[in-house]
Amino acid sequence: MPLALVPRACAKRRVAAVLLDYVVILGWMALLGLGSVVLAVLSGGYPDVLGALGPVGAQAVFFLLLTLPVGLYLYLSESSSAQASWGKRRLGLLVTTTAGHRPSRGEVAVRTVVKLLPWEVAHTFVWQMQAVFYRDGYDADVPVWILVGLNAVLAAIVVYLAMSLLGGRRGPHDRAASTIVTAS
Repeated sequence: MPLALVPRACAKRRVAAVLLDYVVILGWMALLGLGSVVLAVLSGGYPDVLGALGPVGAQAVFFLLLTLPVGLYLYLSESSSAQASWGKRRLGLLVTTTAGHRPSRGEVAVRTVVKLLPWEVAHTFVWQMQAVFYRDGYDADVPVWILVGLNAVLAAIVVYLAMSLLGGRRGPHDRAASTIVTAS
């Protein structure tokens, strides 16, 4: 089926689906926060991950705790027979190829990685900024390259949103994976 004939999901339903998925993500973050508090109470304080591992090591730890589980949630749900995350299922949406077929696991993997890329790049710059504050105090001057990087991520997010919600309604993640979100 030509891409022009694939029924595309309306922007309102896509936004609502993302918000519902953020309920799941925020639930995971709340569990991480609760676990952190329990760990702090049991051990007498919060671990100094940044001081012990540096910004790259700290980012790796938090990648394993946050980004990877979120990525697995998206990947496993969208590569399942449902072809949709929990939010998309609630709104009657699913991920298909541009030809209208079920995407392969590889296509969903590419879609997930590209979708989460701005999020993880933002984490990179935030950890670098935290390292500056850790070393020099919160009144330290943040290097320009960190500010440029954070602003580049903001620009990328605007591009992702505009491409996903306007016109062809296919963000960079859908274009990279040759997928599209459709109404079921």
